[in-house]
Amino acid sequence: REGRNGEKRLVAYVVPKENSFRKDEIEHWTAGRVEPHMRPSAFVLQPQMPKDGKGRIDRRRLAMQPLWGFDYESPHTAPRNPIEECIAACWCELLNKQNPSIFETFFDSGGHSLLGTQLVSRLSQLFGVSIAPSQIFRGTDTIERLADHIETLLLETATAEERDTVLTEIAPLSDEQLQQMIAAERALSAGTQ
Repeated sequence: REGRNGEKRLVAYVVPKENSFRKDEIEHWTAGRVEPHMRPSAFVLQPQMPKDGKGRIDRRRLAMQPLWGFDYESPHTAPRNPIEECIAACWCELLNKQNPSIFETFFDSGGHSLLGTQLVSRLSQLFGVSIAPSQIFRGTDTIERLADHIETLLLETATAEERDTVLTEIAPLSDEQLQQMIAAERALSAGTQ
């Protein structure tokens, strides 16, 4: 279903038994059955599924229900270094979310497989490294883990001088400047495609 800003989201419509619905239960249930990129980012509790005139589930009426997602129990941890800050800026832009914690997973924050692919593409272009799209689906799905992975790739492919130059250039930039840099890089790459 479409979110507030027109982005597609995976939504689960739930009819709980005995009016109970616990976050830990649904997370445990989905963890063993659904890949991370296919887990819902929002849940809509229903007393019963709305039906159309033919007795089928009325998807239009479902789409009109308000969304709610799970609150994160872990404390918020802001980006701690320039790489995490760049990833967070991309994350905010793609998910229309402010101040993500470096420990939140991309999919729990509202991401899905198409946005995950876009994130990997943008980060690959921004840092000049080749990040496999499968990384986001195989546990490298938090800002912290992506930053560690990118840093490893940079260390493997760059000389010390190149690495220091990149980090020196992005370290003093504000979040707004990082977002402008990302937008300019995207416009440049769109013009060459």
